[in-house]
Amino acid sequence: METSPQVRAAPGCANYDKVTAPDFDTTISPPSVNAGVGRTATTRLTIAAVNGYTGKVYLSLGDLPAGITASLSQTQVTPGPQTSVTLTMTVAASAAAKTYVVPVRAQSQGESMRYDLRLTAWKTTGDSVFVAQAGLGKVLAYDNSASLTSSSAPARSLPNASVQQAWAVALDSAGTQYVVDNVAAGKVVRYPSYSLNSGAGTTQVANLSYPTGVTVDAQNRLWVVQSGSTPAGAAVTTPRVSRFDGGAGTEAVGFTVDRSLGLGFPLNVAVSGTSLWLTTNFGLLMRYDLSATPTLQGVYSFPGTLNDLGGGGLHARGTTLYISGKNAGVSTVVTVNTAALPAPNGPYSVNADAAVTKSITSGLYDPAGLALDSAGNLWVINKTGAAGVAGTNASDPGSLIRFPAATLGSATPTPNLNIGLGSRYPVGLAVGTP
Repeated sequence: METSPQVRAAPGCANYDKVTAPDFDTTISPPSVNAGVGRTATTRLTIAAVNGYTGKVYLSLGDLPAGITASLSQTQVTPGPQTSVTLTMTVAASAAAKTYVVPVRAQSQGESMRYDLRLTAWKTTGDSVFVAQAGLGKVLAYDNSASLTSSSAPARSLPNASVQQAWAVALDSAGTQYVVDNVAAGKVVRYPSYSLNSGAGTTQVANLSYPTGVTVDAQNRLWVVQSGSTPAGAAVTTPRVSRFDGGAGTEAVGFTVDRSLGLGFPLNVAVSGTSLWLTTNFGLLMRYDLSATPTLQGVYSFPGTLNDLGGGGLHARGTTLYISGKNAGVSTVVTVNTAALPAPNGPYSVNADAAVTKSITSGLYDPAGLALDSAGNLWVINKTGAAGVAGTNASDPGSLIRFPAATLGSATPTPNLNIGLGSRYPVGLAVGTP
């Protein structure tokens, strides 16, 4: 019915005005997304009926910008409180790094709406380095690893206190970042590729007891360590290692770590082939066989080369393990040839010093997380004091250092890059393609 002079002239209609009652309301979460070139990003459209509407809502995409393809999981729905449609967007490898507008149209019997989604495409070279800062509750991302200098600033960063204590971080093959929050009711928060700066985190796993370690295996399955102990070492619950598949928050496979064996509580985790490796606060290395039900296969100590693993890091590549900690108070990273480990002795530790192929000490101060990049360079976090403030080395309260692949082959590897973090208690590290 149209507002017209004839209508307004009718008795009682002088102030008539046409009002259109909407049929539906649409919420887009998140309303803006990030993706690397050659990768995909998703967002969710939640469509709710209003004013008693019971008909259909039809969805379509407007003209897409060059270099962007997109699809909707459904093109017609009956709106309701939980009715959602997934929009998947793919950025071509040749696309320019900029922000694109992706138009989405929604139409009912009496209403037509257009929503403009912002998609920011990132283009980086080489690997990105992710630093989890426990004291600040945030994660930093340094892009273009080969081009970093001592003055490089993070390309992206979570805001302070995004989680309470960002203790560890891991990457999967899609560039998803998994951030561990090490508190009594801890969690793992998942951030899509290039989305540390967009508030796009989703809690995947919740109610964990002081989680400390996380890794992603070759099948993109997420492994999480619950230490069950406070940072000061007080026992709270039974330690547990769990595997989560396909983005699920429910454990697919898991096992407990028996405190009665006197092995301490687990800290860090790495997976290589069918072996899962754990380090403990008692300075031990544990191996589990993953070929069937996870089974403890061996416990190893390094009394002469690495006798303190408290807060250290663990990384596996092939048959080599990289472990950070201290030896007689000296900050050290060792490389361990797992093929040379001695025969295990059940749940009792075996001296494995003979399997250590290299001890690295140059440039290290209270080392924590460590990882190799795709070029074979070794990255290590120098953390601050355990209380979350600068330690005895006042000139280096926390830093990110790199040992080039070439020097790792020498007798005394030395770093060629030191990025001062100037922040409280950096602990976790992950390197890869975001």
